Amino acid sequence: MDKAVYVVSKRDGKPLPDNDGPFELVVPGEKRNARWVRQLTVLTP
Repeated sequence: MDKAVYVVSKRDGKPLPDNDGPFELVVPGEKRNARWVRQLTVLTP
């Protein structure tokens, strides 16, 4: 995949709500939520 992938902790400058956070994995421009993850807690290389 040649798109940027972001791990975010805020939305509109505010911390993510508990039901979405503490982190989200976001791929901008995706037409479906196939590459979107909420309540992300661990990333392992």
